Amino acid sequence: MCIRDSLRVNYKFQYRHKSQMFEFFTTFLPTAISAFPVLLLLAVIFWHKASGRRFMRRMRLLRKKIHKHWTGNPSVHIIRVQEEYTFSLYGRGSAEIYVKIIMPSHEKKPHVKDCIPFLPPFHRGALIDEISASHRLMYNAFPLTRCHCLVTTKEFVDQGTKVTANDLAAALLAMKALKGCAFYNSAPEAGSSQRHKHLQLVPYSAFRYGFIPIETLINSLKRNLKGQLFTLPEFKFKHAFYMFEKVVTSKLIDEIVRERAEILERHYEELLKHLGNEDRRMPYNLIITRKWMFVVLRRKERIKDSIKINALSFLGSFMVNSKEDLKPVSYTHLRAHETRHDLVCRLLLEKKKKKKK
Repeated sequence: MCIRDSLRVNYKFQYRHKSQMFEFFTTFLPTAISAFPVLLLLAVIFWHKASGRRFMRRMRLLRKKIHKHWTGNPSVHIIRVQEEYTFSLYGRGSAEIYVKIIMPSHEKKPHVKDCIPFLPPFHRGALIDEISASHRLMYNAFPLTRCHCLVTTKEFVDQGTKVTANDLAAALLAMKALKGCAFYNSAPEAGSSQRHKHLQLVPYSAFRYGFIPIETLINSLKRNLKGQLFTLPEFKFKHAFYMFEKVVTSKLIDEIVRERAEILERHYEELLKHLGNEDRRMPYNLIITRKWMFVVLRRKERIKDSIKINALSFLGSFMVNSKEDLKPVSYTHLRAHETRHDLVCRLLLEKKKKKKK
């Protein structure tokens, strides 16, 4: 074969190859372009499910870790309960409060002034895990319930400062892992015993039937409260609730925890503003459940100089030192933070009622 014939063969092959490529692009490429959004959507769904599975696996491991190291933990000093009583709240048989009388040896816990136990070196068994880049999950040294945990900042931050989105994001992760609610005591008058910033968590299983007692009062309002601020008529003190539009811990993954935390921070600021406490001058308790958020303004820590009231008390769970303390709990436990204006108004109303009688 001469050189001219070989060049002619190569040219025909190249021409045939180019025609096939052109046919391929004209037929397949439009189909691929039209199918690209579908393929992209499938890839996003697969990634989202894989991310969700990784997140749920992480939460399960964290939950196992909390329960595994609770029993026999040397850093946890369990408060022993002598007796337990149940009272009807405001005469409603279905809404109850639970009062535990603690053993005398645990009435007073050791306290060192300005002690900061949330920074290393930790007591053996106190640290559970690094829950985020800025927060740790730890056991409460003097737990009120089983698996009573704390979300603490890694660096020292004063307890009286504003609750930030980072704090709420860490609390959301812990709430998801523990299957519980979070609460925050802003100052000693609100029940806080440590200056280092921390939020506390208790599992729903700590309450009888896994049900928060005051939810009965919320359900009794019988109206759609989603996305609204509201108050309970039974609570004669400054407080406000916000009902979430959806369960705040549902379908959580790492990518949307921050977004949920920012939403919570906005609602938290709205509640403080509604109560006239946006500057946080007045001590307060913040409670976060999967369905609602609750803020109570406080005036003092104790009632009758013996019963300590913190955020958990407003959910319907108390600890007292003796049976003599049961009487004030059954009637005045939720007036521990009445302002002077509220107190004067209540006394005037009671005086008028006596005159009418």
